[in-house]
Amino acid sequence: MVANEPVSGTEIGYAPPLPVHRRRVFRLSLALLASALFVGSGVWWLRPLLNRWSLLSAQRQCMQYGAPAGTVIFRQTADQTYESKPWDRFDNRSYVIPPVWSAFQPRLGAFHRQSHGVPFLHERRSPGGNRRLVVLDLSVSWFKEATEISIDKAVVRPATWSANPFWTPVKQGATDMAVTDDHAARQSVLSVGFGQSLEILPGRADPDDDSHFTIDFRVGDQAGVIDGKLCDDDTVTLEVRDAGPRRHPSLPARFPNGDPATAAH
Repeated sequence: MVANEPVSGTEIGYAPPLPVHRRRVFRLSLALLASALFVGSGVWWLRPLLNRWSLLSAQRQCMQYGAPAGTVIFRQTADQTYESKPWDRFDNRSYVIPPVWSAFQPRLGAFHRQSHGVPFLHERRSPGGNRRLVVLDLSVSWFKEATEISIDKAVVRPATWSANPFWTPVKQGATDMAVTDDHAARQSVLSVGFGQSLEILPGRADPDDDSHFTIDFRVGDQAGVIDGKLCDDDTVTLEVRDAGPRRHPSLPARFPNGDPATAAH
């Protein structure tokens, strides 16, 4: 065979191009497949993003919570006695617990706090600048001589876009009775004898001190205030303002039967 000599034989034939409508269908199929792959990958990252946004939104509602006007967290009337079994008037539906807290609390983990009402739920910053969610729960005990009001104090380190919220470790302070099973330090604050009315009102964040808050209460015609403060070690201190002397700081301010003045305990 001579180089560069044309090869004789049958000419190779090529398939005719696809009709225009079939090429359009093919391109549309590719576009749909690409869209499906994009949407599928989007669901993978979009769902966690939406869950995180929902968590932060619920947390923000708790950290900015303010009770509706006229709310009373706990009420005892002057005609109630131990024999009248005042505890029978309460059940889970009658306790004043913010719905935003009921929705957010399960997202914090295993601790489901027992509560007779929530007198304070709000963001506070410690003197050192630690941003926390402070939540207080009432724990009411009825004795023959008096109704005793304790407060369970807990602190939450808030969530961010990259970190989950969690309860801070509990430390029992000098004024605390104990650490509860649901991750709080319990402090006894008031002992009010039967024969006197008692109202505990929602707490308020101090606009002039980011670490401070107050809880107002009334015994008979006498108004009182509980001062609260978030400390740098994530503990919360409570003190009944102008309380009389007590044998021990963990004992409550006492309002004996028939004497609305604070007395030594």
